Amino acid sequence: MNEDVFAYSNRCGDERALVVYHNKFAEARGWIRSSVGFAVKNPEGSKQIAQRTLGEGLALHQDERSFTIFRDNATGLEYIRSSKELCERGLYAELEAYKCHVFLDFREISDNEWHHYEHIAAYLNGRGVPSVEAARLEILLQPVHHPFMELVNADVFKRLMKVRVTKARARPDDALLDEVERKMQALLQGIKGFAGGRGDEAAIAREIRAQLSAALRLPVLMKGEIGEYLRTNLKNDPAAWGVLFGWLFVHGLGKMVAEIGFEEHSRSWLDEWQLGRMLAGVLRDFGLDEGAADYAVTVIKLLTAHQRWFERGATVDMREVLSSLFRDNDAQRALQVNRYQDTLWFNREAFEQIIWWMFVIATVVCSSRSPDRPAPEIPALWETVNTLRQASEASGYQVEKLLGALMGSQEEVPT
Repeated sequence: MNEDVFAYSNRCGDERALVVYHNKFAEARGWIRSSVGFAVKNPEGSKQIAQRTLGEGLALHQDERSFTIFRDNATGLEYIRSSKELCERGLYAELEAYKCHVFLDFREISDNEWHHYEHIAAYLNGRGVPSVEAARLEILLQPVHHPFMELVNADVFKRLMKVRVTKARARPDDALLDEVERKMQALLQGIKGFAGGRGDEAAIAREIRAQLSAALRLPVLMKGEIGEYLRTNLKNDPAAWGVLFGWLFVHGLGKMVAEIGFEEHSRSWLDEWQLGRMLAGVLRDFGLDEGAADYAVTVIKLLTAHQRWFERGATVDMREVLSSLFRDNDAQRALQVNRYQDTLWFNREAFEQIIWWMFVIATVVCSSRSPDRPAPEIPALWETVNTLRQASEASGYQVEKLLGALMGSQEEVPT
């Protein structure tokens, strides 16, 4: 018993708090388990001395599957402990001279059949983290995160950028493409195990390889004004190549669990599985500043969600495509959509950039399917791009006028 350490617990409904203070110039460590004795009045008027355990004071459940998460207000870190341990042994704490812990936001959770919270409690072994849930997810996602970082990193991006084709008859580096295909297959296998998918990882990896090969040939893929347009932002700009490589490696991940609607899975995993956060870090290592990296991830998200814009049957209704874009939160941010005097506006340069990106990914996908000859769909897609550029200028960059200008306008796109 250390009389220089004071601990107070309090509870009001579901709100619980525990304050621990060390009132001495020394270090202290030990278990906080039971309260000091206090007088309890009996029904007949007599009194007796009683003690209450920490588990009782915090109203915890003393069973194997219950775990308690709480936050230290002094540091902002969260902790997880077995509720059974808190009830039977108490809370272990270490305090330097005149320091204190103010534990708040207690919440008790019941472990699932996979014992996820038991594993995270054992892994942290008493350490605090900014978020227990985030740490739990990160540990659970290691089968996905590890192969993702093996594939999606600044070193791979730099190596790919160096081997992009700049001469008409040259080919991408097959050895590097082989390496990327192997790493992509490993990533897809990790997703398959984690998400319970049934997709063919080998076939999807081959498809991504073909698309990457087409992307590396973009600088020489087309001639004339189409080629010039494709090369507009694809010179030595790490931001453009970073978006392209990032999109190539994430847009097809959802195919491991679904053929229909796979793009929504791919898009949602960027947030749910923290792949977008990891990708932003890779882009910063690739040379982008924080703002540019965040914008690039936003573009990758919208391109992933709308990657099949040109594959909607024999015709593409661009009014429908743009309506879908303007309803998308990521697209709204990228297009800088804003309301002024009851009118929705978009930014001209941002719109030009997104339309360019939509044409680029369409060209990559179509060209990957016919590597030995120009893709027949590209000229029609080029006409679509020109229609959109003209309509955006005529609209005065107002969303409603742009959609109105495209009413009934359809571009024939061979499929």
